[in-house]
Amino acid sequence: MKEKSNYNTKEEAVEFLMNETNLTYEECSKANDFHIRLNKKN
Repeated sequence: MKEKSNYNTKEEAVEFLMNETNLTYEECSKANDFHIRLNKKN
C-alpha cells in the first residue's frame, strides 16, 4: 500500500526538511527527490 505524503507540494516538504536539518534548499530538494524515486512504484 502506497503511503500518502503529508505535504501538498514539493516546496512544503523541502521547507520542512530545511527546518528540521538546517541543510540548504538544494540539499533538501535532492533528498526529497531521492525519497520520492525510492518510494515510487514501477
